[in-house]
Amino acid sequence: LSDIMNKHNKESFLSLDRKSILTEINQSLDSYYNNELGGDYGKTKRFKSAFKNIAETVAEVMLHLQEELSQSDFVPKDFEYSIGTDGNQKPKKITVADGKEIYFIGTIDRIDTYTNGGKTFLRVIDYKSGTKTFSFDDLLYGVNMQMLLYLFTLTDGKGKYGDTVPAGVLYMPAKWTDAGLSRYPDSSEISDAKNKTYKMNGVVLENEEIIEAMEKNVQGIYIPVKKTKEAFAKYSKLITDKQLENLRMYSEELLKSMA
Repeated sequence: LSDIMNKHNKESFLSLDRKSILTEINQSLDSYYNNELGGDYGKTKRFKSAFKNIAETVAEVMLHLQEELSQSDFVPKDFEYSIGTDGNQKPKKITVADGKEIYFIGTIDRIDTYTNGGKTFLRVIDYKSGTKTFSFDDLLYGVNMQMLLYLFTLTDGKGKYGDTVPAGVLYMPAKWTDAGLSRYPDSSEISDAKNKTYKMNGVVLENEEIIEAMEKNVQGIYIPVKKTKEAFAKYSKLITDKQLENLRMYSEELLKSMA
């Protein structure tokens, strides 16, 4: 995903058809197989078959990603963005009670931005091959805070994205499953199943402009937010800017106590 999307801007990525996507995926996989995994040496037939099947999985993810980005105003800007002493951005430094310094480091799968009215909003995307459900209860106990800590580090006033406004964190499933489909599904049923499979989980800023920039009509097809006639659906995962700021301060104190 990183390799291919790095080669394209949003417009050229959206112009790729399925055949072109598969060609680029296979080129990327061949390069990785030969240069990073040592080619055929020591590989079983089963391994080779499993590795080859990755192409179809990634192709489905990319086709869904095209659908999502074609109706979104957010634009992918960086991939595999590293935070660390030798990374794309210096790590966040936190000083604990005894004077020791701790650093939060890591790598972000994807960074998207949206600019309007002189403000740039930023969201971080994480690809997940398994299931991931965002929970505020987890955050209270310091569990699954990684993505929010990335968001806070990027938007803390320093570095490349220091002047951006945090707009949310999203987990994108990167594994197709046909569970639940009928024996002979039609194209509509398959499309609905794929939308459910690849729907992103996470939390987004409670701001109508930002939400509609992520998903037109806000029907909960791509993001964990759905708009009804009166308000947002109860299951929508939203957070206010004040709550985000409180969470930023809380997470720092939690890191200090953990250290």
